[in-house]
Amino acid sequence: MKKVVTKKRIPTPLQIQQVLRRVIDPDLRFNIVDLGLVYNIVVRGKMIRVTLTFTSIGCPHVPTILYHIEDELARAFSYYSAQIEVVWDPPWSKEKISKELREQLQGYLPGV
Repeated sequence: MKKVVTKKRIPTPLQIQQVLRRVIDPDLRFNIVDLGLVYNIVVRGKMIRVTLTFTSIGCPHVPTILYHIEDELARAFSYYSAQIEVVWDPPWSKEKISKELREQLQGYLPGV
């Protein structure tokens, strides 16, 4: 009997982005991708590197959100390690919110 060998596919940034949509900002109650907090996703070897920011430096939910990012990535891509880099430059602004979320928020959040 011939043995079938399956190869694990390298996740794409889009697939990783879809997984990160499960991570919700506890204050704003929207996912971190549509809020525009995720700046970059790179896969190198067995490492997923996510560069992101938060709405403010004093955000009390940073540890919770980072935990959920790592948890979601580990569950979806268990054969990869995650490296999360938090940056403050460029700073987050309402302009980084996705078009889809921006349309949902019209009338609810001034200036969006």
